Amino acid sequence: MRIVLFSPVFVRPTETFIYDSAIELSASGAEVLAVAENRQSEREYPFKNVSILPRNSDQLVNKLFVKTVNLVSPKKAANIIAKNHTYRLSKVISDFQADVILAHYGHGGVAVAAAAQSVNVPLIVSFHGADASRRAQDPSWRQKYREMFEIATAVTGPSEYVRKKLVSLGCSNNKAVTLHNGIHLDRIPLKLRSIESKNEPIQFLFIGRLSAKKDPLTLIRSYREMLKMRPQGNSMLTIIGDGPLRADVAQIVKDLDLSNKVRLLGRQPHELVLQEIQRAHIYVQHSVTAPDGDEEGLPVSITEALAAGLPVVSTIHSGIPEVVRHGENGYLVNEGDIEMMATFMSKLADNPAKWPEFGQNGRQLLESEFSMPVVQRQLRSLLIQAAGCDSW
Repeated sequence: MRIVLFSPVFVRPTETFIYDSAIELSASGAEVLAVAENRQSEREYPFKNVSILPRNSDQLVNKLFVKTVNLVSPKKAANIIAKNHTYRLSKVISDFQADVILAHYGHGGVAVAAAAQSVNVPLIVSFHGADASRRAQDPSWRQKYREMFEIATAVTGPSEYVRKKLVSLGCSNNKAVTLHNGIHLDRIPLKLRSIESKNEPIQFLFIGRLSAKKDPLTLIRSYREMLKMRPQGNSMLTIIGDGPLRADVAQIVKDLDLSNKVRLLGRQPHELVLQEIQRAHIYVQHSVTAPDGDEEGLPVSITEALAAGLPVVSTIHSGIPEVVRHGENGYLVNEGDIEMMATFMSKLADNPAKWPEFGQNGRQLLESEFSMPVVQRQLRSLLIQAAGCDSW
């Protein structure tokens, strides 16, 4: 099987699922060519077979021509760039003799759809969250998606919630498939949580980009309310991540006088993230629909926390209820409900005897539905079907 794996960027530090996809498919015996418009984090995520095709041609004459046309008609210039990009993509796909194309993100699928059609290579497009929510607020992108859906053989979302959203955007129901992001359970040991001593602080943990849809400000306010509910309790909240709300997060910690109760670690390598997951007792994340319509797909941070045996408190948002089962491996609250978020954080903190049961339930769910071997089998089946092959 020869697979072109297309992503607008190969690969951002927050998009390890794309890198995992390339590595796992290669390890299974496929020939994989990663194609992207831009490459990042090459040292952290090495992959030898990568072709970089910037959207704008590097040829000086072409650049000057497009700039000249842009002065007269920006729309015509954009069409020229798109056609040129399609031509170059088509050549790479054809030269590689690809059996199938796997494009990450909806806009990645749009970028490669015309090329896939021109060389008659089947296309699978994987959406991940914001591409099916925030970007889909734009009517022009909804039209581009509809055109891409017609060309694609299959379109995947990381949760049933996202799959249904793709259908609402115009993807036929028989093309839309739920395909979770796989978790390397062999790298995440199960640890059933307990309190080792009466003086040990209960460690709450949040991992994620400090952005509107993660809503770290509401999480911090909820944590403060929990502290009021447990005036004698000993706890700490650790926040790992960076993003546009970084200054706001630091300010609210200061304003609420929580500097000795909240650790802000910024962005950290995945190895350290996994270490923090192991030392935590409870995972917390207050995801919401952002003002611009941005939504989660299914946060990898939550699935990794569950895999490690952490009980979780989160929100009824996007695909989260598909993995956080209320009363079984964690608790769920409505978006923006500070009081109930604090209540369930307090409830878990006061009942450490519940932690092992919740932790075991979470791990079992991840093993059955989210483990890398399970997800890769599903992906290989999709690729085989799309390519029209009898076997891998």
